[in-house]
Amino acid sequence: MALRLPAASIAILLATWIGCSSGGGKPPGPGAAGNGGATATGGRAGAAGGVAGAGPGAGGASMLGGRGGAPQAWTCAPAAYGDGRCDCGCGAPDSDCAQQDLAHCQVCSGAGSCNLADCPGRIDPADVTACLAPPAGWTCTPSTYGDGHQCECGCGLPDPDCKTADVTSCDNCLAVGSCAKTLCPSTIAPGDNAHCAAPPLWTCSPGLYGDGVCNCGCGVVDIDCPDATAASCQLCDQSSCAPFQCAAVDPNDNAHSHTHSKTYSYTKATSRSPLSPYPAVGDGDQ
Repeated sequence: MALRLPAASIAILLATWIGCSSGGGKPPGPGAAGNGGATATGGRAGAAGGVAGAGPGAGGASMLGGRGGAPQAWTCAPAAYGDGRCDCGCGAPDSDCAQQDLAHCQVCSGAGSCNLADCPGRIDPADVTACLAPPAGWTCTPSTYGDGHQCECGCGLPDPDCKTADVTSCDNCLAVGSCAKTLCPSTIAPGDNAHCAAPPLWTCSPGLYGDGVCNCGCGVVDIDCPDATAASCQLCDQSSCAPFQCAAVDPNDNAHSHTHSKTYSYTKATSRSPLSPYPAVGDGDQ
């Protein structure tokens, strides 16, 4: 038999259930606090009408200008500014330098400094934020002149780092601005490592020797050619003995053409060689 309750009892039970589900008349709780600036507006809003969290939303503290407080003109690593050591050659004064003079410079070759050597290097005594300019005529990167590291060659002037003026002293022939285009000794003049020079027997335009292209028919095998065969030829300049005709280059001596690769001798008593470019003595005399 089904149990039947009076209508009054059902009404009381229904009222009790509604009161429990609504939180017993208590106000809704606040939302969770923001996560230290994880979002731009603070924490997430609470559920069921809760109040939004009041956590900070600035995303954390930021460094001045993103450079740790270093001046805009600072060229060295941002972390080097105000690190407790006086950095020089960095484009702007370091706050660690008690005075702006060479005596107080502690780091002169940090990353970004205009100087590559130990102090004082080429730091300008009159302005320790900068370096002395190389002499007029130096064609390579200014910081490589007298950097105390290696002998740069082909830069228009002798590098103080070179023990002698000979090509054998060269450490670097590919500095930006060097006249050389390949690894040392490249085209560096044997007794003048500040300049480049083609060999004495080079017959083509001087600028073609060691320019990065294998030039053929020039009297001397180009340093750019991997070997002396005609198969290596990339260019037969108009100044070569085979102007624009690399096919005329001797297969085994790309410094010469077929007709210039050998010297032929003859006498009046002998007939000329069939390969000789010269007429036989006596031709046309009969």
